[in-house]
Amino acid sequence: MSISTGIARKLCGVFSFKRITATRRLSRDEASLIEHYRMLSESDRIAMRYLCTSLKEISRF
Repeated sequence: MSISTGIARKLCGVFSFKRITATRRLSRDEASLIEHYRMLSESDRIAMRYLCTSLKEISRF
């Protein structure tokens, strides 16, 4: 798995966090990814959502 794919999957995991009913503290890495995500422009955020959706659809795991 390449580094960019690993980062994208981690972001997808963070974004799907809203679906989890039990709450937990975010790790330092997850909090950092969310901070970087919030600094993106709106069009970049939309692109990241599309990327995460496509990774979920083609993932074998």
